[in-house]
Amino acid sequence: MVENSHDPNERVIAIARDKFLWDQEIREGEVRKEGKEEDILQTAKAVLAEGVEIEIVCKATGLIPEDLT
Repeated sequence: MVENSHDPNERVIAIARDKFLWDQEIREGEVRKEGKEEDILQTAKAVLAEGVEIEIVCKATGLIPEDLT
């Protein structure tokens, strides 16, 4: 395993690779989260258009009225 290497250059490369992969996972998670939030917002607006009261939509989705106006 490179992380256990006694060669300082190999260790630096391994640490940099691990940090890159970890950062990439975080970015991908944020993109998925943003997509889910947008889906919730679109669904909430569609439900409002069908006449459901805004208080009920907010309670069900966790959104606030300002998000829906």
